[in-house]
Amino acid sequence: MRRHKKKTAKTAMKLWLLAALTCVFLQGCGKKTQEPDERPDQSGQSDLDTAETQADSTRSDYLMFAYTNHFWFEAIWPILEQAYGDRAEFKEYTPDELYGKLQEAASAAPGGVNDFDIIMADASWICEFASKGTLLPLDPLLSGSAVDPAYDINDIVPAYLDLCKYNGQLYALPLGASTNTLAIRQDLFELYGMQPPATMDEMYDAAVYFSEQGLYGAVSRRAAGSDIVYAWLQFLYPFGGQVLDGSGQSAVNSPEAVRALEFFCKLVKDAKPAGFPEENETDFDAALNSFRLGRAAMYLDAAVPGAIENLDLSTVLEKCAYLPFPSEQRQASALSGWMMAIPSNAKYTDLAFEIIQAVSSKANEEQIVLAGRDPIRVSGFQNPALIEQLPYLPFLEKNLETAVSGFQPRVPEWRQIEEALSQSLTTALEGAKDPQTALDEAHQAIIAILP
Repeated sequence: MRRHKKKTAKTAMKLWLLAALTCVFLQGCGKKTQEPDERPDQSGQSDLDTAETQADSTRSDYLMFAYTNHFWFEAIWPILEQAYGDRAEFKEYTPDELYGKLQEAASAAPGGVNDFDIIMADASWICEFASKGTLLPLDPLLSGSAVDPAYDINDIVPAYLDLCKYNGQLYALPLGASTNTLAIRQDLFELYGMQPPATMDEMYDAAVYFSEQGLYGAVSRRAAGSDIVYAWLQFLYPFGGQVLDGSGQSAVNSPEAVRALEFFCKLVKDAKPAGFPEENETDFDAALNSFRLGRAAMYLDAAVPGAIENLDLSTVLEKCAYLPFPSEQRQASALSGWMMAIPSNAKYTDLAFEIIQAVSSKANEEQIVLAGRDPIRVSGFQNPALIEQLPYLPFLEKNLETAVSGFQPRVPEWRQIEEALSQSLTTALEGAKDPQTALDEAHQAIIAILP
């Protein structure tokens, strides 16, 4: 199995903060691979026979899996290498590069062969590329002879499976999905006689208090792009707002949405200790590192327990508690994740389907969850052996009850909407525009985007 890995901005940060993990995140396995088994294609020729007669020499004779790295992905490599090491090649991309790969596939000439057979896709991209015909519908495969009899699609968490659908049709299988939670330094809350926050006001008061003690009161991703949009959405729904209303029209400048942005900006500003940098460019990794290295009292994001409890360099192990995201008008948790999709013009469709089943199977669930990923299966959440080692699993399962199914609205135009929101949210967070003005501009931009 070949793994092509690259250094990115996030990887550079990990090198600085997590030097002991560089061999895990940056080292490829370097194993020489063999060609895939021959399997008939639609023309009756084997895949390799076809490849040998094609003039295009850029397409590998291995199955190609395009991915972006996560700490729990290291648990997947042994699974893949043991079963598919002589037939598969893996190449790492940044999330933006993965999106670009899907854009290339969507604009490719009909009849061509894609340069990847499996791609990690953010759940928010599924509707866009399913609507363009870029992704292969999986329902026919799941009802055919290629499905593993032990796979049990009904055991996958329904909310996560819904993230893989467009117009009721399945186009992907979950790889890693989660809700969002609030992590607190329980030891510090107890030391200072503070109660764990259940409401937005309680969280704000706690954040200000701890900032006065020389800690970041609360940290969350908020870099421009998808990070700042995700961060604001965490507040939008508890405040009673929504991105699109019941008729599918923009609602981002509603009074509830404006209050959510006002609160978000206030929290970011006032949770910072005097003299500390603003950290407005904080991405997921940077926010996580701030908390697990003991620099923050609270952390708000997705997949929080697994990210904290399963990393050896965390200085806050056994010092944390995990809570529902604070409420305002309602209790609401995020719903997002990474999925595995097969392009509609993949070269090795059968092998690709076999691999995405294996990675999301019951048999491999425990191994990946122990590496830090949230369960994607009901049986994983309810596994006694896992619960004994990871006592937070029942809380995560219950957190799904308040998950917002359209946290990132399930529309093909989401990426454009996200870009418009990022621009407006960034101007508000930086103080260049007040929240109402910023969201009014986003509202107008979204009206122009929607059909």
